[in-house]
Amino acid sequence: MRLTMDSMPANVAPFALTLPFGLPGPRLMAFLLPLGLPIFRLTASRSGELVRMRPIDLNTAEPVWTYRPQQHKNAYRGHERRIIIGPRAQEVLRPFIAVCPLSTFIFNPQQAENERRAVQHAARKTPVIEQTPNLIWQLLTKRPQSILQMVPEHWRERFPNNVWAMTTPENQEWFDIRVKHLIKVPASVLGFSCEPVLGPIEFGTALDGIDPKRLWVIGGGESSQDKLHCRPTKHEWFTRLRDQCVERSIPFFFKQWGNFHEDGAYHAGEKSYHLLDGVTWDQFPE
Repeated sequence: MRLTMDSMPANVAPFALTLPFGLPGPRLMAFLLPLGLPIFRLTASRSGELVRMRPIDLNTAEPVWTYRPQQHKNAYRGHERRIIIGPRAQEVLRPFIAVCPLSTFIFNPQQAENERRAVQHAARKTPVIEQTPNLIWQLLTKRPQSILQMVPEHWRERFPNNVWAMTTPENQEWFDIRVKHLIKVPASVLGFSCEPVLGPIEFGTALDGIDPKRLWVIGGGESSQDKLHCRPTKHEWFTRLRDQCVERSIPFFFKQWGNFHEDGAYHAGEKSYHLLDGVTWDQFPE
């Protein structure tokens, strides 16, 4: 079908058949179903053109607005495209334009997806966790910044006592990044699973002011059946973690050396595999 550069209202029937399969984000649904009709019909524009629409791109000086997308199907031919926005489409756009900065996309699919997930997470139920107070549930993640977004809303003030929040800092860089997010989680225990340890880690002042009874540190090397690809650990990395925990009265759990230890403190298969300086460290939070 030949595309005209001035887009006019289109037949809605074929598009309406696809609506049950669309993304149900509140912002995007307002985008797809304005006034009970798709905005595609009101403007005859493509989805790619609409998600790039910014207030600054609209000419609203006339009774009939126009939108000239910079990117469109025939832009490479040097053609200019003009999309006509009549009164009904204007009524749909006005609430969005009123709160949208001039150079910001009016319809952002990522924002719609974030809103959809927020609604989904708010309605999420966790009956098994809350009905088993005798079990400890460890929420371990590399993305502690997402924990509060993922849990039920009524947890955001205080987690159930049997739910621990944990993250996995493998070196100083990731400890510094992740600790600031984890300490914001209102869990009874905040844990750091430093396994595999891939570099030295200093707590610094990041844990100051936190009851050490709420903290837990695990140390361990990298292990795998494919021993040749395991990254090495050093004895001093583990002892420094242990010493900081002892100084702060933080429970410390030394799990294992890993398959590749540069200092040769153990031989694979020996009992010393789980010992740090000849001692078993298997402390847990109270």
